[in-house]
Amino acid sequence: MGATIPVLSSAMPVFNAVSGYFQREDALDQQQALAQQKEALRQAEQQQKLAAEQEYRQRALEQLAAEQSLEATQLVDNQNQDLESATGDLQSRVSQIRAAATVDEGRRRDALRRAMAKTRASLGAAGLGTADGSGEAILLGQVNATDQEQKAAETSNQLKIDSLNQQLEDRYRRNLLAQSQLAERQKLQYLSRLG
Repeated sequence: MGATIPVLSSAMPVFNAVSGYFQREDALDQQQALAQQKEALRQAEQQQKLAAEQEYRQRALEQLAAEQSLEATQLVDNQNQDLESATGDLQSRVSQIRAAATVDEGRRRDALRRAMAKTRASLGAAGLGTADGSGEAILLGQVNATDQEQKAAETSNQLKIDSLNQQLEDRYRRNLLAQSQLAERQKLQYLSRLG
């Protein structure tokens, strides 16, 4: 047994060295495993954070799209109501212009009848008839003057109506421009939120 103790005592440092080596290897393996777990956890947390940010962004974009859709719908509805009101106003004003034109035409005809009757009476009192050249010329002159007044009034009334129609058409174009500007502004706003 005495010979075994020296062998054991000489084997002990080797055994301790081998044992220490394996312990260091185990510690390194444990450190590497721990580092890998930490990295996996960090990556998982980062992916969760990115997913949460992406979900938040998506909800924000959906909310923005809904707000923009509502804003565009309200603009179009307001413009349509405005155009309906303006169209009704235009029709009312055109009716007033035409009614006034009809009244004016009646007044001109009555004035022409009175003027012609007065002229006939004056010619008759002077001993001239309306059948001779000068009497007929006077009456035709009065008729022509009344016709020219009628044409001038019709032209004036048509210009007024055309002006009203142009105003309505301009309003319609401004509405289209406002819709286009809103769409562009909303597009830029949407793109700025994407970036």
